Amino acid sequence: MKIGHVLIQQTFAQTGIRNTPAILNVDSEHADLNLNQKPARLRIQQIDAELTVDSSGLRRAFQMHSPVSFAKELGSEGLQAGIVAIGKISAAGDDMARIELGRDPKKVFADLVKRESIWEDPAIKVVDPTINNGIHIEISPGSVKVDYLPGEISLEAIPHKPALSFQRGEIKVYLQQNYSVDIDSSLRPIDFKI
Repeated sequence: MKIGHVLIQQTFAQTGIRNTPAILNVDSEHADLNLNQKPARLRIQQIDAELTVDSSGLRRAFQMHSPVSFAKELGSEGLQAGIVAIGKISAAGDDMARIELGRDPKKVFADLVKRESIWEDPAIKVVDPTINNGIHIEISPGSVKVDYLPGEISLEAIPHKPALSFQRGEIKVYLQQNYSVDIDSSLRPIDFKI
């Protein structure tokens, strides 16, 4: 006996989705950073100490002179000594001339030797040792002035705007497989016993 049968095969439709994502590009440069530094300054000003020694009182007490007045005095004494020496030489010359005039040479030379052998003592000055030393000392202390000027730091940031670019995304839906129904009918022999 033959019994027919029907075979139904169904294939569902399939859809495909293709997604292209959106792209956002951000190009950003680093900010410029300007750093200006002014260094600190240290200023040191020194005023030297002064020591003043005035010995003019001592010089006056011992009848001493300053270098300038001492030089003048020596010059004056030298001039006076020169004049005296010239006078002596001139006098000796006059005495020698008297020999020519008939004077006794022994007498002329005796007078000349006598005049040259006389030595005059210079005046010796006696100073009282109890006189005040006459030295005046004055000290002006020095000083140091320190000024500190602090430094400065200046910081400035210059930002840059970012550059944006956008590319749109896409979503595509397409039919990947069609829907289908296959029906197959056939008669097959079946052994059937009762």
